[in-house]
Amino acid sequence: LELMIEKELFYQAAVKNGIESDKDAMEIERERTIRRLGGEKKFEAALKKAGLTDKQYREKLRKKNLIKRITEIEIKDKSAATDDEVRAYYESNKNKYMRPEARRITHILIAVKPEASSEQRALKKQRAQEVIDKIKAGEDMSVVAWDYSDDPYRVKGGDFGLVHRGRLEPDLEKEVFALEPGQLSDIIETIYGYHVVRVEKIKPPQQLSLEEASKTIRKQLSEKKEKQLREALVAKLKAKAQIELY
Repeated sequence: LELMIEKELFYQAAVKNGIESDKDAMEIERERTIRRLGGEKKFEAALKKAGLTDKQYREKLRKKNLIKRITEIEIKDKSAATDDEVRAYYESNKNKYMRPEARRITHILIAVKPEASSEQRALKKQRAQEVIDKIKAGEDMSVVAWDYSDDPYRVKGGDFGLVHRGRLEPDLEKEVFALEPGQLSDIIETIYGYHVVRVEKIKPPQQLSLEEASKTIRKQLSEKKEKQLREALVAKLKAKAQIELY
């Protein structure tokens, strides 16, 4: 209901301010609707079903377009964050714009199906222990990954690349981020099976530059300003309008 009221207020304000509709945009939208429905005949049938004439439909498009136009003029065009605003926000909130710690890991998975029996699970766990024993005995982990792993990364020798918090399954992540560089994990059990992981490298958190963070900041500031401008415009129009709810 509030959205309906807002749209009507915006439409009346657009008319009062002499804003003109974009006829080309309206025609493009009409043609797009015709194509989406499958042609003129189906379009006419849809209008008839909705109880509309083409003239009434065009009027709806005009009203929709005027609402869009005044939204652009009074809100969107005024909400864009400036370079100075972006820079000032970045300098005051640098701690929010950090590239999180990441770890390069080599990963081997011995997959276990959810319906596996306890005997099958025991055999899979034994296979995972073989993986650990071979690596500790000096075998190349990438070769062991190719021979044993059920993970797609086996084709890369188990090289999982850099991972940060939130990418891995929680039980696996907890163990991975407790390891030191070069340290091989014990068997880690998750819903997917048994994992063996070695942390190859730890990349510490890094400060993002203004250039790297600017797109995110600009979007955040613009959205905030847009919300404030919309609320202010609605309040202003409501104060001058006579609204009756039935």
